[in-house]
Amino acid sequence: MKNKFLICLSVVLISIGCKHEVIVTEDCTGVNPTYTSDIKSILDARCASSGCHNGASSAAGVVLDNYNDVVSESKKNKFMGSIRHSSGYNPMPVGGKLDDVSIKKIACWIQNGRPQ
Repeated sequence: MKNKFLICLSVVLISIGCKHEVIVTEDCTGVNPTYTSDIKSILDARCASSGCHNGASSAAGVVLDNYNDVVSESKKNKFMGSIRHSSGYNPMPVGGKLDDVSIKKIACWIQNGRPQ
């Protein structure tokens, strides 16, 4: 009986501690953003400014002012979770959520293989 209780308790604690990642995909038909022509300008305007996520400031160690760092960060679940203001993630940018078109461009850029 004690073993069953411990097993049940373990299952409950594990399920509470595990965060189920819901992967959201976009319909990217006809949407082919590149870092240089689309993504950089969005991030520069709203994310990679002084005091936030540029090379000089790098809040929380996140740098979003160059292609290589953005590619690296975009591979983490928290990147789109934060941009989408999904539950369980730190909503970014701080000044308010990006518009839906910008969010879709970033998501499609990722889904399309992060072209430069």
